Amino acid sequence: MSEEFTLYRGASDATYVVGFRCAHRGTQLSLGWVEGDCIRCFYHGWKYDGTGQCVEQPAENESFASKVKIRSYPTQEYLGLVFAYLGDGAAPPFPRYPQLETEGVVDVSSYIRHCNYFNTLENGVDQAHVPFTHSKSNFTRFGLNWDIPKITAEETEYGVAMYGTRSNGVVTGKPLPHA
Repeated sequence: MSEEFTLYRGASDATYVVGFRCAHRGTQLSLGWVEGDCIRCFYHGWKYDGTGQCVEQPAENESFASKVKIRSYPTQEYLGLVFAYLGDGAAPPFPRYPQLETEGVVDVSSYIRHCNYFNTLENGVDQAHVPFTHSKSNFTRFGLNWDIPKITAEETEYGVAMYGTRSNGVVTGKPLPHA
């Protein structure tokens, strides 16, 4: 989205996301260092708290710091990741994913697909292409039933979910039941 931010962890172990640059001379705050739950600018030492409020400005009139504030964003740690709300106003309730909170290992992978982003989006929900495009892949090589599915969809709180029901009753696209 062509935006840059400064993410840091304070001495209290809290995480903070504030503007990318110091309000004084535009130096990247990521070049500075953390003091308590504040971040200090590398260039002239201006110090900001986790709300973006300037709390100290060496070599400046003491009363001026209270007039300077950079943008800040509420954060929440969840499942070992730091999430920040980048919108205006109060952050909405943070969504929880109980299926990811169970004991065990969550396997995550990624890949690079050398094509247009929209081709990938369309391909991901197009279950009818599998028996044709992937007929000689591991999908069919290991005896999986990848015949042409009956496609159904339902509206959810996060958008539309699409399912493919195969002739053997296997439904693809449905989340696994939570144990």
